[in-house]
Amino acid sequence: MNNNEFFELCINRGFSNIEITIYDNKEYISEIENEKVNFIDIKNNVFYYIKAKKNNKTVSLESNYLSEDLIDILEEKIEYVDSNVEDKFLEVIDDNNIIQVNDSCDFSKYVNKTIPLTALEDNIFNVTATLVFTVSKMKIINNKGINIENVNMYYDFGIIAYGKDNSRVVNSYSNIMMKDYSFEKLKILKEKVIKDVKNKLILANIKSKKYTCLLKQDVMEEIITSILEAFSLKTVNLNLSLYKDRIGEKIFSEKISLLENPFGVENITKYLFDEEGNKTRKKYLVEKGVLKLFISNNKEASKNNMTSTSNSFDEIGVRNLTLLPGDKTEEDIIKNIKEGLIITDIAGAGGQAIDIVSGNISLLVNGFYILNGKINSYFEQGIMTTTIKELFNNVIEVSNTFRYSNEIVRSPSVLISDIIINN
Repeated sequence: MNNNEFFELCINRGFSNIEITIYDNKEYISEIENEKVNFIDIKNNVFYYIKAKKNNKTVSLESNYLSEDLIDILEEKIEYVDSNVEDKFLEVIDDNNIIQVNDSCDFSKYVNKTIPLTALEDNIFNVTATLVFTVSKMKIINNKGINIENVNMYYDFGIIAYGKDNSRVVNSYSNIMMKDYSFEKLKILKEKVIKDVKNKLILANIKSKKYTCLLKQDVMEEIITSILEAFSLKTVNLNLSLYKDRIGEKIFSEKISLLENPFGVENITKYLFDEEGNKTRKKYLVEKGVLKLFISNNKEASKNNMTSTSNSFDEIGVRNLTLLPGDKTEEDIIKNIKEGLIITDIAGAGGQAIDIVSGNISLLVNGFYILNGKINSYFEQGIMTTTIKELFNNVIEVSNTFRYSNEIVRSPSVLISDIIINN
């Protein structure tokens, strides 16, 4: 069944507004291990979010297809909906057009180019790489004539290397997103991963005390992602955010600015509108340490007599949020550390280890011990005990170095003082 047939059936059964968001994701996927291609595959997933209004009530459902059976389910939902709160339907949008793209890709050629990057070296017994080319489309259409589409195409390269020394086995992983395939970028990433593996083979214990810690990009991105819920208007409305009633106050170091720019020209993925069709805009969540706003969708904004901040992504979320970089390279920052740690991995950030109500943080961490500006050894299973307030206020330096690793949050590495690490 096509979209227009579905609209017509809905209207014939008394629905006045019908809106469909279509998520169409196509992925070319490959895995290469030790200079051999394990597989090449293509996956295509289509998903529908349907919203409809009848008898002054709005209901919704999710499906992998369109059929008349779905209209029966919508009518059943109408019967049991108690609230008469009206949801917002799109009527007018500035760019009411469809973006035409050429989503063809000579994928096998780039897979073959990538094979040499999985060659083995001394003490490295396995190198596995994944190369994925994604065409991601989000289209919103309704029975009022709205037909808008957002299209993103990008490569995602991930590489993991395993090394061993006697009975110890260690590994390191990294990834990068690219608009266009670049062998040179992948080669640099592979070299960094191999270097990390070899450094991890030099194991030592650390003392339990306060350290100056450089939190690497992946670590910072995971922590920021974990605390983002505290900046959601839904969380604020539920009294579950430690930042409730603090708009305009200084909550972080002045070195911390969180800027969301979903459609910035520098981005690999761009979003002209959110999942509710609201046009996205550039905005600060935090500017020089000062809390500027809470992010919202239509529903949460209406509860507060506000306009949505165009953050209807996975209910309420962000796209292309960046911790703005500083002036110094990561290498220069490390050279000036007399004694400290580089935190390369954390565990537990997705659970209760980072509490956005109390602000407490307790994470299992791994990384490198730095002495006189150089990596001295690798440590495992330390426990970092701190708070969100302490972590984001004890900032000494924000580096100017980061790669495009995902479309949600990007952050350079950050140097932080006086963080308790227990062995």
